[in-house]
Amino acid sequence: SITFRLTAPDNFTSYKWVRMDIGNNDFEDTAESDAQFIDRSTGTYRCYITDYQGNITFTQPITVTVCNGITSCAGITYLSNYQPCSSINGYGPIEMDKSNGQNAAGDGTTIRLKGVSYAKGIGVHANAEIRYYLNNNFGRFITDIGLDDEVSNTTEGTTVIFKVYKDNVLSYSSAILNKNSPTVKLNIDVTNVNELKLEVNDAGDNFFNDHADWAGARLHCVDSQAPSAPTSLIETQVGQNCVTLTWAASTDNMEVEKYNIYQDGVLVGSVNAPINTFKVTGLLQLNYYQFKVKAVDYSGNESTQSNLVDILTLQNPFISTSKKLINVGQSSTLQAFSCNGGTFNWSTGSTASTITVSPSDTTIYTVSCTVGSCVSIVARDTVKVIPNCKTSYVLNNKNNYGGSANNLTFSASQTIIATNIIFLQARVTYRAAKSITLLPGFQSSSGTVFSATIAGCVNGPETGMPSSFLLLSQPIDKPKMSSTIQKQE
Repeated sequence: SITFRLTAPDNFTSYKWVRMDIGNNDFEDTAESDAQFIDRSTGTYRCYITDYQGNITFTQPITVTVCNGITSCAGITYLSNYQPCSSINGYGPIEMDKSNGQNAAGDGTTIRLKGVSYAKGIGVHANAEIRYYLNNNFGRFITDIGLDDEVSNTTEGTTVIFKVYKDNVLSYSSAILNKNSPTVKLNIDVTNVNELKLEVNDAGDNFFNDHADWAGARLHCVDSQAPSAPTSLIETQVGQNCVTLTWAASTDNMEVEKYNIYQDGVLVGSVNAPINTFKVTGLLQLNYYQFKVKAVDYSGNESTQSNLVDILTLQNPFISTSKKLINVGQSSTLQAFSCNGGTFNWSTGSTASTITVSPSDTTIYTVSCTVGSCVSIVARDTVKVIPNCKTSYVLNNKNNYGGSANNLTFSASQTIIATNIIFLQARVTYRAAKSITLLPGFQSSSGTVFSATIAGCVNGPETGMPSSFLLLSQPIDKPKMSSTIQKQE
């Protein structure tokens, strides 16, 4: 049987142990032993001790009981439902299903870590030690650890180290945790473990405010049964580069720990239960993908797969611009496409599919598509604004203009040289103060309206009133010689 050694203080001349729970309360009663220590497995004892001057004093009563621990496993076993075989706490008693609180028993509050409340758990204060006998009955020890929120506003102390021992052998030691540290989740194998010892130690800056929690601390039986398969997997939001999945929860004989998400047969992520939604990112536009989900319990047993879900991602948004080149005061209409079920987000702040703009300077406009929490890449287009007055223009085949939407004026304070093409009912005016030269390669196709004017800039530096005008109402088709219009003095 298990025995405990009771030892009286040193430096006394004689010792007399009596057993109080059978009526031997006084010095004159029958002695259990006259040694400094005794080994006993049960009972309540007191030791009478005599000093060198013959003075007799006595110790406080000590009760010896054998702790049988937790003798069987019948499902999820919360440690706070059982008295530990021994416990030491740095300030007040340990608290079951409460934070440590202050010095009195039961003065803690709901256990909270980073705003999350726990109905079960053990609140302690460094330096703390708790021992439970498991009798080799369990498979997993599961808990969240951290500094309780009741010390979140303190400025002194609040640094601890958590340790877990299995049969007095260190199995886990945390980093130094403080009030700002994220919650740490533990899932430790305790198969064939007899004694589980939990420690919280001060991290060296004094033990003030070291209120620590073993939040949700519990044991699972040895388990080989997989959870049920998740059901009703669906896609709820499909964007250009991501998708959100949801499913109905699985069940387990113990607890589901997490869900694994597979994309085209490859594991791409996991979420902790009871969360049953997941956002898959990094997808490509206009691609087919297939998804499935599996549940995993704390013993690592994985369920069979859920139903399969096939999706086609959206095309990235794109912009159609009515006029990419305008004069100051003109407007252009930009229309965005490909955002089914989502919202456009323009750089102008608009959420409409179409915007009309009238910039005074060349401007890049961008738009993205938001579907749920999925945000597409950005589409962009530029509306160029012709300056009111440049010194000169050289227009080549990169400056061809066509379409009835184009009604453009190029104004120069000096010269314009052109080899570009004007086509498809465009209306274009060249206005220069000194000269306009149309070189071979310049074309004005049938149906266009093209004019050239020798005059100073409108709203720019004037060099005199118009002195010559040329209106070309007939097509100009690849002139073999250059044509120059100059200001007449």
